[in-house]
Amino acid sequence: MSKDFHTEKKALHKDSDNSTKRFYIDQLARAPGLMRLLGKAELTSEIKSTADYSYSARYYAGPGYRIVGDAGGFIDPFFSTGVHLAFNGSLSAASTIAASIRGDCTEEEAVEFHNMKVDVAYTR
Repeated sequence: MSKDFHTEKKALHKDSDNSTKRFYIDQLARAPGLMRLLGKAELTSEIKSTADYSYSARYYAGPGYRIVGDAGGFIDPFFSTGVHLAFNGSLSAASTIAASIRGDCTEEEAVEFHNMKVDVAYTR
């Protein structure tokens, strides 16, 4: 369904007779269980959409913490890039935490490495 959703959303922008609200309601209708839960609920606000929902954090680590996965950044739900980035960030977080605890480097050096490692992964 997500591929169909993505394709139909693209078509929506090309067809001026359709509206974002109509598209939203059509997609809700594809989920009968959800429609039953909604019952007689009414839409009370404007439907908004965005073409680019990606984001990334300014920093991925600081003294005593690391940020990984979707907390650090999000690119596209249709591909497995996010899984790769989450594993990459988790490995970096674990190794920099362990290195700092063991005294192989300072916490500042570990933070700097993790920030650089994750930032490079999100920008290539």
